[in-house]
Amino acid sequence: MLLALIGLGVGLAGTYFVGRLMETILYRVSALDPAAITGVTTVLLLSALLACYIPRAARPKWIP
Repeated sequence: MLLALIGLGVGLAGTYFVGRLMETILYRVSALDPAAITGVTTVLLLSALLACYIPRAARPKWIP
């Protein structure tokens, strides 16, 4: 989960800079759309959490 959080931080920083670049290149493009960024962040964090949880849930009970 730590790697997912680090990747999320790097991705959010990249989103800011790429968004600013796209704002200068394209007409009527917002640099930071809070709804889109929040939605994508939530989906990615939930999928990372699920990926961390499933191997433990699928492991047999007799394996410590």
